[in-house]
Formats: sequence, structure tokens, C-alpha cells
Amino acid sequence: RELLEPHIRLIDKEIARLKAMAAGLGSEFEFTPEGKQRLINDLLAHRAALISGRPAAEFTAQTRQLGHLQGQYERTIEQLRNNLEDQAVQIRQQQQQLERQRRDHELLIQQYRYLRLPH
Repeated sequence: RELLEPHIRLIDKEIARLKAMAAGLGSEFEFTPEGKQRLINDLLAHRAALISGRPAAEFTAQTRQLGHLQGQYERTIEQLRNNLEDQAVQIRQQQQQLERQRRDHELLIQQYRYLRLPH
């Protein structure tokens, strides 16, 4: 127990340091966002293993599964957004077509009325 608490504090300190680091693509960044998150997840799994006495692999597998599910969720959300945008474009096109038809019909009605008036 004496060694456990200092080790957990070290892990927490490292997680905080990693979270504070900028991540991105390119040579100016030390980590990609995904790499940074993987490292944080590994540290969290190690921390959970120390506290619970269970193997870190259990937590890592769960984290990967959650990451996979999150990826699926994000892809689904993006697909839904794209579908909504496509539908919005179709609706705008239909509105424009209906407006053209309305103007055409109004013009025909005006021409008919003009022809029916006595001259």
C-alpha cells in the first residue's frame, strides 16, 4: 500500500502533463491527438489495475472497445449530418421549383384574365 499511493500520484501527474500538451499533426507536435489519447488511456488502465488488482489488459481492452464504439458513433453522426445536408439541398431545390411553377401559374392566370376582359 505504501508503494501504491506514490505510484498512483506519479501516474496522475503524468496524465495531467500529457493532457496539458498540445497535440496535432505535423512536426511541431510531439503527439497526434490519437497517440496522446492512447497514451493517456494506457496510463488510466495502469492506474485502474493498481487500484483494483486486476490486469491492466482488462482495462485496455475495454478502453479500446469504447474507442471503437466512439468511432462508430462519430461516423454515424457524420453520415446523418451528410444525409440531413443532402435533404436540405433537395428541399431548397424543390422550393425553388415550386416557386417557379407558382410564378408561371400566376402569369398564366393574368394572361387569361387579360384575354377575358372586354377590349
